[in-house]
Amino acid sequence: MDKVFHWLLINRRKGISVTLLNSYTKLTYSSKNAVLVVACCIAVVAFYNHFVAPNRNYLRAAQTYEALAGTLDRKNRIIEGYVKNKKKELQQLQHKSQLLNASLFDGVKAKQFFSGIQAAAEQTNCIVNSLKFPQDRRRDSASRPSA
Repeated sequence: MDKVFHWLLINRRKGISVTLLNSYTKLTYSSKNAVLVVACCIAVVAFYNHFVAPNRNYLRAAQTYEALAGTLDRKNRIIEGYVKNKKKELQQLQHKSQLLNASLFDGVKAKQFFSGIQAAAEQTNCIVNSLKFPQDRRRDSASRPSA
């Protein structure tokens, strides 16, 4: 422990760069080579982290984005086809509804029809047990206050 304390005390007075240089010159040939290899490894790692890693990360992000964009494009086409099918189905239902509405009576025609039903039933010897008049939905919804 005294040697370490003594070394720290000397290095604080002399400056660490002089001490490192002196220590390096006292090393054997194989130790000097090891120090150079370690310094080169540190330089390579620093170069990699500073120049290569950001570009690699950018390329990885671009590949991920491209894959995600392809997936989203495929899903978009699937949903687009689904929406087209639903629109066709809706148009067919609207067409059927228009045909059905054309075959039904409106309010005025219904009153005319039902006003003469008793007379028509008596002429044909039919008995009318019950007769219910549906309320006009448009008139009924207009009379109700909206929520």
